[in-house]
Amino acid sequence: MTERTPSTSPAFLLLCVVLLAGVEALYSHWNTPRTPGEGPAEETALQASSPDSVGDAGLEGPQGGESTLDEQDSLQETPTAPDTSDGSILWTLKDKKEFRGSATIDEEGFVYVGNESGRLYKLDPESGETEWVFNCCEDQPTPEFDEHRGGQLCNIDSTPAIDLDGNLWVGCWNGMLSKLDSDGKILCRAFAKDEFSSSPAVDLDGSIYMGSEDRALRAINGDDCSVKWKQEFPGGAVYGAPAVTAQGTIITTSADDKVYAWNRAGKKLWDFSTGFDVYSSVAVGEDGTLYAGSGDHNLYALSPNGVELWRFTAKDRVDSSAAVGADGTIYTASWDGNVYALHPDGSLRWAFSTNDEVWSSPTVGKDGTVFIGSNDNHLYALQPDGSLLWKTRLDGDIFASPTVGDDGTVYVGTHGGTFYALRSASKGLADSPWPQFKGKRMRRSHACDSLAANCPCSQRELCSDGDPCALEICNDRDDNCDGRIDEGACPPTCSEQTCIDTATYTASCSETGECVRTCRSGFAGGRCDRPTPTDQGPAGSVAWVKATGDSIQGTATVAEDGTIYVGSGDYHLYHLDALGKELCRYRTEYHVDASPLVLSNGQIWFGSNDQMLHGMDAKCQPICSPGDGVLVTGGSITGEPFEADDGSILFTSGDGKLYRSWPGKCRSRVEFSARSTVYGGPVQGQDGLIFVTSYSGSLRAWDPHSRTIRWSLNGMGPIRAAAAISEDRGRLFVASRGNLLAAVQAVDGKVLWELTLDHELWAKPTLGADERVYLGSYDGTVHAISPTGEPLWDFKTGGHIISSIALDEDVDKALYVGSGDGKVYALSLDGKLLWSADTGSPIGASSPALTDDGLVLVGTKSGNLVALRRR
Repeated sequence: MTERTPSTSPAFLLLCVVLLAGVEALYSHWNTPRTPGEGPAEETALQASSPDSVGDAGLEGPQGGESTLDEQDSLQETPTAPDTSDGSILWTLKDKKEFRGSATIDEEGFVYVGNESGRLYKLDPESGETEWVFNCCEDQPTPEFDEHRGGQLCNIDSTPAIDLDGNLWVGCWNGMLSKLDSDGKILCRAFAKDEFSSSPAVDLDGSIYMGSEDRALRAINGDDCSVKWKQEFPGGAVYGAPAVTAQGTIITTSADDKVYAWNRAGKKLWDFSTGFDVYSSVAVGEDGTLYAGSGDHNLYALSPNGVELWRFTAKDRVDSSAAVGADGTIYTASWDGNVYALHPDGSLRWAFSTNDEVWSSPTVGKDGTVFIGSNDNHLYALQPDGSLLWKTRLDGDIFASPTVGDDGTVYVGTHGGTFYALRSASKGLADSPWPQFKGKRMRRSHACDSLAANCPCSQRELCSDGDPCALEICNDRDDNCDGRIDEGACPPTCSEQTCIDTATYTASCSETGECVRTCRSGFAGGRCDRPTPTDQGPAGSVAWVKATGDSIQGTATVAEDGTIYVGSGDYHLYHLDALGKELCRYRTEYHVDASPLVLSNGQIWFGSNDQMLHGMDAKCQPICSPGDGVLVTGGSITGEPFEADDGSILFTSGDGKLYRSWPGKCRSRVEFSARSTVYGGPVQGQDGLIFVTSYSGSLRAWDPHSRTIRWSLNGMGPIRAAAAISEDRGRLFVASRGNLLAAVQAVDGKVLWELTLDHELWAKPTLGADERVYLGSYDGTVHAISPTGEPLWDFKTGGHIISSIALDEDVDKALYVGSGDGKVYALSLDGKLLWSADTGSPIGASSPALTDDGLVLVGTKSGNLVALRRR
């Protein structure tokens, strides 16, 4: 075992620190990127690798100029002094909100980009001056919106696409897909029941394909924005942009872990299952090979028929969408901080390490330069051999995919709210079908991208009478298809994809193609989500189901009065009675993935991905008025708040900070910054010490009395959850995605024992009365560990386990485990299966919760809170 010792900061070292500060500053400037006003990062990132290996040092170093942008420059429209070097900033556009979507360039070179303020800008490429601004919040026809949205959110994450007539298509969080002409005039609009955070694809027949968070793919008529057909994904939202192959097949990804193929009539041709949710968009190679990244750490190469050709495994999620170079090299990136270049057979060509997670997608320039952004705030330009050409420090994380104009200008926006134009020597995009996210400069997500003669169909009116390519385009259609796509002659029929069993009903396709649902025993009504109070069943049977509008990733909290609070991806926190009946709901501005805290005074506090801590009463009325604005942080709040000994509320945020709030005053303050993303909530130990984990692999002890970090334990690998603490608050147990489980002495950070398992550990450990540790791993195994760190037994489920385990040692003497295979498992304390129950949908980060009346509650990716009988 590797010995880890906590770092301390005794006062007598202060003089040494001051004397060494100058030397430290020099090394920190070279080795560690900084945010203005922030000290050097504590984590050690992967070193840049050699062209043929991963993890070897060598690429990061004095190989090119590094442009920096200080705090004053970031507020200016142009750099303070002319700079003609590659990577230098030509001009900037500053907005109050982040730029998450990517920019699109039209035939004349004008640049279009949207941001979180709901604005779509048309910019002059030379000066950056605004030609016009479209605001998706203006003139909203609110009656067409679903009740839970109300047309209030106007963020544009969507990357615009330009159709064959030069019109723009862009989606908005308020559920609108807008068609605009080149002057910004609205031509027509399509609507969804949830946000369009995906991006549109343009087909050669004028159709527009768009995924949405209401778990649907829509085919939109390009002329009038009417919906031609709609296919639903019961298991998850559609975040990735659809892709259209040269043969006209529409490829989509979904949070239900799959890649799908559809024909132009909306009929499913095939699907392919990955090991976890798929947020990336598919790229299409010259030979039709499909490339899709998954949360299971893999980039998959699939044949046009959906057969796996190979997979490349990174060290973390692959949410980056792949790009293909002119020579067939495939480029992708991962949360592990690496940019990867792969040979066409999937073998590694080279890897380059940045200093933080990479959510951006690579772009390949005409000369083979690879441009990509990182969450370390840098835009990187890499040479074709993987060496660093240059990098430029910008003012925030870079989620967007860069694009390159014909004059070599690179355009990209940041999380800091700035859109940049930078100089490069690469004159345009690589000559390949898919050199960047969504294909070529028009971002049409089509392998042909134009009516070129080398594509299967060179006519605008596809599949019409007499068209010689009708059979090729209309493959796999129903026998009665006459080839007329625009008249909807072949509508989608009932299939296993759209007509599936759930925990509350059975489903089957009738002879006429309709989906017939029959409620299971104990349920009634068309939605089958209300219990029959007198109904009883065996252990593992369904007591009731509450359907919400999106995935449930947080754990339900059961109050002392037996009522239930649970958050959903549909932006709401729900208050339910003990039978699952909705009492009220509270609306936030984004997903509620955090578990709520219920105080003894009846107040409920919880975080949201809208970056705010919310407080409400049992009637779902807000405690703090929206105008207070004091419980706003700089990142998503996914951890459960904690009630401190003094009655204040402690909570963490994705901005890396620990906050303290006083509910009666609606005020909060920052306690300290971990300088790394924090996903798990805080816990309190003896003497008031507060313990916070971070994704950089650190566990810190914060002393609120002296307002200093008493000790810090580093190097454990990425930590996604809070630490578990013993009943006497003397020992901490921490699990990491570095496969490590450690027991730590709370008073001084001494490691009591550590155990390395075979797979990643995502969730907070569960402790028995004797400090036996129970936890699940990413490969679906339940582990039982002795109080001294020895494995006792394990049990294998059929899917990933990324949630904590519920334990009842008194009555049931059982463990309850949720798995990605959609099942809840009840295990005896010695690891024997008592029963299992299928919830009808994969279970993500929602941990089972136990009620006093003998139920186990678990949330699913399909948005259901399922109540199962424990006995």
